[in-house]
Amino acid sequence: MIKRNVKSGLATGIAAAASVEIAVLALSVELVVSGKATASALVTLVGVHTVLAVVEGFATALLVKVCAFSGEKVASRSGYAVLSGLVVACIAAAPFASAFPDAFEWTMTRFHLLPNAPAFTHAPLADYAVSGISNGFLSAFSAGAIGIAVVMMLAFAMVLPIAQRNKA
Repeated sequence: MIKRNVKSGLATGIAAAASVEIAVLALSVELVVSGKATASALVTLVGVHTVLAVVEGFATALLVKVCAFSGEKVASRSGYAVLSGLVVACIAAAPFASAFPDAFEWTMTRFHLLPNAPAFTHAPLADYAVSGISNGFLSAFSAGAIGIAVVMMLAFAMVLPIAQRNKA
């Protein structure tokens, strides 16, 4: 059982890292083909996101290993404790996330392409802010909490049919 959990954690971590790289590669190719960015911007954007992909893959593999299913027992108490700690840490870090540009913004600024970058100002939680909340810290905290809640609900909704099928 432990061997399967390690393999599934590794496979999930690789998939998480690959998803980041595939997404940034697709974005980079679109920017180059559209004439908005050069090949050197593409290389920089992919390179910066490679570091993020490795961190994402490692964190995902670790989370799968800690919270792995084993037999009839859904997850251990330590798995729930680690997952709860990660959720609290993410919510607590959310107000600080917007203090610095993300990898896309950094690359676009470095190559003087930010004015030509796609406009994300109409995103529901753009720059980790909730409209109507004037306090910056509280707004970012709320945006982080909303984002985590939505992702957890979507993940649960996607996993529920699989769990029910496996139960039957």
